[in-house]
Amino acid sequence: MSYYAVKSVSFDEKNNCIRMTVADSSIRPFNYFSTEINQPEKSYKEKVSEFFMNCMDGNYHLSKVNKKAYKIYATACDIYKKCSSKFKEVTGQTLFDASCSYNCDYNCQMERFIADNFCVIALCSRTSSDAYLTLAESVMNKAKNLICQFNKDLTMKNKSDKENGIVRITCASHSPLFNGMLVLVSNENEVIVCGEENYTSGKLRNADNTAVNFGSANWQVLHGMLHGAYTGYDRKTLAKHEPTLSAIEKIEECCSKNFIPFITLPYKGFNVSVK
Repeated sequence: MSYYAVKSVSFDEKNNCIRMTVADSSIRPFNYFSTEINQPEKSYKEKVSEFFMNCMDGNYHLSKVNKKAYKIYATACDIYKKCSSKFKEVTGQTLFDASCSYNCDYNCQMERFIADNFCVIALCSRTSSDAYLTLAESVMNKAKNLICQFNKDLTMKNKSDKENGIVRITCASHSPLFNGMLVLVSNENEVIVCGEENYTSGKLRNADNTAVNFGSANWQVLHGMLHGAYTGYDRKTLAKHEPTLSAIEKIEECCSKNFIPFITLPYKGFNVSVK
């Protein structure tokens, strides 16, 4: 992903302007040029907030020679990491992962909150470097309410998903073992095989209960087996060791109860009749 390397930045509150010397990372060697964030319809504080949000997003790569701005940016990143860790303690997911899984903007909302409540104040109020930690701690405490709000929203989404037979998926891919079906990994690391028609953009629609759930135990091995990583091995060899023994037992248990149209068997010696 391309970004702008920010060699220098100056903040001009009097003229409601932010001036930068930047280079487009997609053009090498770097060719620096001067530019301004000078939209008259936006306030100075809004521009400062957006500048630091772009830094946190990775759109701007700020040079450390901009000592004050870089310290504010680095502290803001630390606040975000701590908030994301706290969110993960509560929900089991990071802000970014939850935003991707549920197609929402928890991560952007948190970045905006930090930019508005820490970065803008640290820069515009001429806060000293020694006071950054105190301000950062205050922002962290305030962020707890936002995390609580996110958690309530996530709880409602999960309730709705359960009622409608929706499973959130982090990974979806085709397998050489069968046609017309996908191998999925859910947010809870459950390995699932389903028809292509039941999966769309991070969601498995399983109200009809046709998807086959292989569980989350030894999910990496299960995922590999269902992707053809063990087709050259025989069952006796795999059964001598863990975690492959548990994986083949789980696959055979599930396949004895559910029909999966294999065109290539997951390993030699696989012979399961559907009940």
